[in-house]
Formats: sequence, structure tokens, C-alpha cells
Amino acid sequence: MIRSLVFISMLCMAPVRHLDRALEARGQDPEAGLTTLEYVILGALVLAVVVTVAAVITGNLESWANQIPSP
Repeated sequence: MIRSLVFISMLCMAPVRHLDRALEARGQDPEAGLTTLEYVILGALVLAVVVTVAAVITGNLESWANQIPSP
């Protein structure tokens, strides 16, 4: 289970790493890339989107939302 989560996280970070390399290549300056905090934030956002889309596709999001009590 943990290995699959790590694998999915690495796949989610691939576009972020590609963006960082493109930024560095354009500026030819290692400091022109993304910082570690920006990596973490972008990776978390991408992972959140992937998990949300997967939950919607499998229908788990609706069943989870139905468990929330309404006033």
C-alpha cells in the first residue's frame, strides 16, 4: 500500500520536475528553478487533484459526502 502511494506521488511530481527543468534551462541559472517549498506545494496540489478525480470516478466521494450529517 505504501509503495503504491509513493509511486503515485512520484508520478504526480513528474510534471513539476519537468517544469523546474524548463525554468532552469530558460534562464540558464540554477537559482531560476523552483524552491523545495514550491516543489512540496505543487506536488501536494497535483496529488490532491489526482485523488479527487479518482474518488469521483470510482464514486467514493459521493458515498463519503452522504455520511456527513445535514443540519
